[in-house]
Amino acid sequence: AFDQKYRELIAHIRVSQKKCQIIVVSLGNPDESAVIAEMNSHLKVIAESERCVFGNISTKRVWNPVQTRDVISFVYSTGFMRPLKNNHPIYDMVKILFGFEAGYAV
Repeated sequence: AFDQKYRELIAHIRVSQKKCQIIVVSLGNPDESAVIAEMNSHLKVIAESERCVFGNISTKRVWNPVQTRDVISFVYSTGFMRPLKNNHPIYDMVKILFGFEAGYAV
């Protein structure tokens, strides 16, 4: 039932907002719950089948000062520090906020 209702929500958004980009973001799962992991696998399949972007934020992340510096540098380089001057798609924002990987460059 969850999958069907989620697909109906996506269809409704597409009908009412024809120019929007839909991104399905996973549930955070820092405690590695099997139930949340299963929900996230459903969300990923829904995103793929409905041609939406999937943003995975489920992994536990430990604070790392060096990586934090790299993230800040990455975010600044994308122009996010001046969001009123630049026009970024939502997909880029999800990558910035949830998907940064050390060594990754856009």
